[in-house]
Amino acid sequence: MPNSLLEPEPLPPPNPWPLRIGIAVVVLAVVAGVLYFQFRYYGEERLVRQFMDALVAGNYQEAYRVWNPTAAYSYQAFLEDWGETTSTGRVRSYEIVSIHPTSGVILQVPIGGGEPPRNLRVSGDSSGVVVSVRINGNEPPVRLWVETDPPRLSFPPY
Repeated sequence: MPNSLLEPEPLPPPNPWPLRIGIAVVVLAVVAGVLYFQFRYYGEERLVRQFMDALVAGNYQEAYRVWNPTAAYSYQAFLEDWGETTSTGRVRSYEIVSIHPTSGVILQVPIGGGEPPRNLRVSGDSSGVVVSVRINGNEPPVRLWVETDPPRLSFPPY
């Protein structure tokens, strides 16, 4: 039956695709953000875990290799810092407490005249992160500097 002026044609149903695409984009953005913040320091954390696992196993040669030291840090000095005769003793367990990026580097500058050194922040992009590790349940956690390029562990510069 033809429609009259008093009975107009029904409107077509709205297209659901723009709404579906918008919701999908928002969900993907949220998931990508969560994954980024969850895994942004995955490489640095993996390097610290590899180092600490070698210490727990008592494999100090492997731990020294993972540390990737400069020529100035000898294996003997490494054992003095991480061997079984340290104040914490042999590493039996560990827990990564936190990972913090840094913005710039803090240098300790000696003033002279018996005054304590002054901290001086040098601005710029940081090339590493600070990873805090609780060893054998002891407090405070040990802080490790993880350099990203080349991958190297050391003690933080501040």
